[in-house]
Amino acid sequence: MLDEIGDLLKAIKKERSSGHMEIIIQKLKMLMTSSHTIYSNSAVSDSKMFFTIDQPHCVIFGTATAEKFWSNLSLDAVEDGFLGRILPFEVAGYSHTSHPVLHPVPDTIIEQVKAWINFMPSDGNLAIQAPKPVIYKQTPQAFARHQKYCDSIDSRIPKDGKHRPTDGLWKRARGRAASLALLFAASRQGPNKDAVIDIQDVELAIKFSNWITRKTIFKIATQASENQWESDCQRVFNIIKQHEIGLTALISKTRWLRSRDRKEIIETLIGSGKIELTEVTTKTKKRLFYKARKA
Repeated sequence: MLDEIGDLLKAIKKERSSGHMEIIIQKLKMLMTSSHTIYSNSAVSDSKMFFTIDQPHCVIFGTATAEKFWSNLSLDAVEDGFLGRILPFEVAGYSHTSHPVLHPVPDTIIEQVKAWINFMPSDGNLAIQAPKPVIYKQTPQAFARHQKYCDSIDSRIPKDGKHRPTDGLWKRARGRAASLALLFAASRQGPNKDAVIDIQDVELAIKFSNWITRKTIFKIATQASENQWESDCQRVFNIIKQHEIGLTALISKTRWLRSRDRKEIIETLIGSGKIELTEVTTKTKKRLFYKARKA
């Protein structure tokens, strides 16, 4: 399995070096969809890059500043299903300096890790290469609660073909809640072939899924852009919103823009009422500053 994962990373790195980020995103989405079957990249010109993964479970952990992440988010990422497949967590501010102290790993953690490593969900001589997954059954209460949650989401999504870009996030929230309930049940009961998904797992999963979805929708409504022009406008506004800033400093922080585009963006932000131009008189001269208008 490690060899196949290495091949996958090489393929992704190759696409990245070619600038094909959209291709990478599509492959990541296909990996998630193929989690119950065999994934292969058969459509490759180089036979050395061919590989298969049995029941892939791709988990990627990445970090970025909140402003950069949301300001570079487009509505295309919302509607194509990619954003509904990730769990964005945002932490405000900076943390204090930490002073790590060396402690031994607790025995309980070591025991849990060993138990999961030694856990064999199925029998047979191919159990390691192609294990048969353990099916977690739901209690009647858990099943009814998740069904009610799905019905509630379905009732709020238009059936006449009209939809909002964020409707797809709520559709994904149904499956996300089910996956989280499974994860919570497994974490709570450990490696156990007789484990079940209880009502407490579903309730926590729904609560968590709702929070993530609403937070994401709020960020989309306030920061996501439909095109490059809107994205540039939002990035400039985010800079001015932090604190009032002079033109020289603004030029320094928006060097990716051409002079004409910067001027048009500032005029657009002033015209829309999002920022205003203020004048500060000193002993020697007058200085102009841009600042965000209070809502």
